[in-house]
Amino acid sequence: MSDAAPAPRSLPPRPSLEHLRKQAKDRLDDLRRDRPTAALSDAQRDLARAYGLPSWRALKARVDEINDARHRPFVDALDHGDLASVREALDRDPTLARAGLQEHRRTALHLAAAKGQAEIVRLLLERGADANARDRGDHAYPMHFAAESGHLDVVRALIRAGGDVRGGGDTHGLGVLGWATCFATVHQDVAELLLRSGAKHHIFSAVAVGDAEAVRRVVEQDPSSLTRPMSRYENHRTPLHLAVSKRRHDMIDLLLDLGADPRLGDKDGHTAMHLAAGNDDDDAIRRFENHGIATDEAAATGNVFRTVMPILRIADLQRSLDYYTQKLGFGLAWRVEGFASVQRHDVTIFLCQGEQGHAGTWLFVVVEDVDALHAELRQRGATIRQEPTNFPWGSREMNVEDPDGHRLRLASDATGDPDGVPLTVG
Repeated sequence: MSDAAPAPRSLPPRPSLEHLRKQAKDRLDDLRRDRPTAALSDAQRDLARAYGLPSWRALKARVDEINDARHRPFVDALDHGDLASVREALDRDPTLARAGLQEHRRTALHLAAAKGQAEIVRLLLERGADANARDRGDHAYPMHFAAESGHLDVVRALIRAGGDVRGGGDTHGLGVLGWATCFATVHQDVAELLLRSGAKHHIFSAVAVGDAEAVRRVVEQDPSSLTRPMSRYENHRTPLHLAVSKRRHDMIDLLLDLGADPRLGDKDGHTAMHLAAGNDDDDAIRRFENHGIATDEAAATGNVFRTVMPILRIADLQRSLDYYTQKLGFGLAWRVEGFASVQRHDVTIFLCQGEQGHAGTWLFVVVEDVDALHAELRQRGATIRQEPTNFPWGSREMNVEDPDGHRLRLASDATGDPDGVPLTVG
């Protein structure tokens, strides 16, 4: 009798991630018959290995790779606005109307909407495309992309198909109206259509279109909106920064009158007045000066925080260096008496023998693929206190302990629904 492992399964020519998720849940039921504490992540890992892949993330990537190759002619037809070819492809395979395409899993409707291909958009909607599908990259609807590019006919078609004109929850935190107004170009006609259809102004869209009444109303309802930062993709700029970048000089006056703080900096510490100076916008600078704000005062944002390097108190420097380099894969950056620095990619940790800090510090470290790292660290012999687990806050984490009781929560994006398992702290 042979003890050889069974040959890996082959994925079908048209693999479905939804079908694989169902298989994983079925596998979980089987696992829990013998091990009641088994988690969905265990079943997903088992299923991935059955297909000859090390992790659920790797299995998802392989599914995407197969489908991307299969979808390439369809995507090319969309890119060229070839209505006849798109129709023929949908006739052959109706599932293409809702399929996730390319790296960010945007649907055909996302791609056509972004390019303003109104006829293709209408065809896709007729064939069952979801007007409110979100992509993986920006968590945005097709309408977000149409609004950003000012494609009024496409936005109108999507609204008629039941598209959500508000669209909150995108990674920029701006909604559809913000995409129409806060990026490179203010599309006034699209904004007006969205507002007539039920969209509501937030502070950034109101500033971008120069709607003083809306700005006052938003600030009256929520005074903190004056200090609300935009997302990291917009460099955490404030409404005052946006007014300067859009050259809405009347909005600069209004925001300052309402109490906006000109000393607030963006992610790089630059104030709105810095931005005005960088744009050679003398009119904007005069607006600040007319409100009694000197250039040097507006620039006084303090030093910008660049990075953080935790210092862990350890009992035995050599023991800790051996653990971090041999078990956790860090490299030794430098060492002096009783103190050392270890580094892995962009993460640097200081180790201090018997002085700074306290035992039992917790660090949250973002990594690329926690399942692949888990396989590596398990082979290295690291002390793993919790296996990779999906949590409700959207991360998949494993919990690693060092010789002094410090914990590293190593996390990447969740690969599925929460496993229903609490974070291990003991």
